This record gives sequence, C-alpha cells and structure tokens, in this order.
Amino acid sequence: ANDYISTISISYAVEEEPVEPKVYEFDATTLPAENVADKDALAEGTKLADYFTVVGTVTQRVKSGAIYAIEIGKNNSGALEFTVTGKATITISVSSTGKSNTSAFALVDASGNVITEANGLSEVTGTSAITATYTVEAGTYRIVSPESDYNRGYRLMSVVVVDGIE
Repeated sequence: ANDYISTISISYAVEEEPVEPKVYEFDATTLPAENVADKDALAEGTKLADYFTVVGTVTQRVKSGAIYAIEIGKNNSGALEFTVTGKATITISVSSTGKSNTSAFALVDASGNVITEANGLSEVTGTSAITATYTVEAGTYRIVSPESDYNRGYRLMSVVVVDGIE
C-alpha cells in the first residue's frame, strides 16, 4: 500500500512590530525673539515645530526680550492647525490675557465641533498657565479661541501632540 500525504497545513503568527507614537512639541519660549516686538503677528501659514500651521490672527507675546507665549485671536479669528494620523492625545498649556481676565479656549475638529477636554475645561482665568488634555481620533484639528462673551483670545505657552497612542 502506498501512503501519500494529501495535505500539509502550516500556520504561523507574525509578531507585528509595535509602531512608536510620533511626538510633536511646540514651546513658545523657543521662538526666536530677535527683532520681534510684543504682539507682532505670526504670518498665516507659518509652520511651528515643523508641524503646527498658523491660521488667521496669532501674535507673539514678548517680555524682557524673550517670547513667552503666542496669543490665539478671539472669536475663532486665529488658530494652530495640525493633523493626526491615528488616535492621539493633545496637551496644551494656556493662560488668559491678564490677571483678572477670563478666556475661553477649545480644540475643534475639521467641521468646527468642539472636542471635550478630559476634565471638562474650556476657560482659564488669570496669567498662571493651566494644562488641558484632549484625546482624539485621526483627523485635522484646530486650537482656537471660540466665540464667547469674554471677547478676548488667550495665551498659548505650549502644545504636545502624541500621535498613534494605540
């Protein structure tokens, strides 16, 4: 009798290399302050940290010859825009424009929908910075000063985006 092998079945698992998240960080204090006066505009389309794009009214805030923040224009007139390719966290450090002032801040998607901050934060009072954190899916987002009764923008000290957290 002849013994034949009619089927050979091989199965194997491919171990996928985990993809490291990409981290994009903007710190206003790293902007060059030479020949920059307080409230000088950042030009539309300027790339910050080779990632964030200036849209509309965004100014540089200078004290003692150094840039300490950028100011996002009030009532959706200015923004930093960026795109994430996967699930991401966005952490921003913001303050209002004066010690007794209150400012509204927001992260919005491409349709203008406000993304809820992790702790429900949407306003900051005074010049001491607070941190706000958002978790989003892939897409294009803008850091804005939404329309509000305060009628003022806010100061943005830094932004950290971690793209591809899962």
